[in-house]
Amino acid sequence: VNGGARPGDVLLLTKPLGTGILSTAIKGGLVATDEEGQLVELLATLNRLPMELLNVDASLRAGVHGCTDITGFGLFGHLHEMAEASGVSIHMQADQLPLFLNARDLADMGIIPEGCYRNRNHYGQWLRSTLAEMDSLELIGYDPQTSGGLLLALAPKTADQLLARLEQSGYGPQCAIIGEVRAGDPGLIYLS
Repeated sequence: VNGGARPGDVLLLTKPLGTGILSTAIKGGLVATDEEGQLVELLATLNRLPMELLNVDASLRAGVHGCTDITGFGLFGHLHEMAEASGVSIHMQADQLPLFLNARDLADMGIIPEGCYRNRNHYGQWLRSTLAEMDSLELIGYDPQTSGGLLLALAPKTADQLLARLEQSGYGPQCAIIGEVRAGDPGLIYLS
């Protein structure tokens, strides 16, 4: 459900960003074999465990107000869609974004998939960023993800509980609270 995010919700991402950048680097022979193996492992990790935890616990599920998976539209594309469908805005700190391996270093070197630029051209009109133009963290937000994580808008207490249960269950991918939902400016994403 893309809509349903409420002011006061936090945004939880269940996998790190940068799979498109890493895939591009692999095609160019710029990634070590162990990093390639880690990417394959991340891509093979399904979103099943977070969904099972929510489906088993009705009180936990009740605190989730919106959910989507991150795919080829990148994080910012899906954030915009959620914010617009919910009539809210999204506020994030760039340093809260979970990044896969050396995705930022690769992006700094210009290893950016074409889909990232397409996403930026389309969704950039809804981003209000204080970062320098073409900052690698901003570009990672547009990076098209393969087998991306879930993006959940949920009550802060629910987010803490879900993070704790994922850790207890041995969920491997890096999860993080990446921002918050606020009233006003429907569809806009603020990044600083």
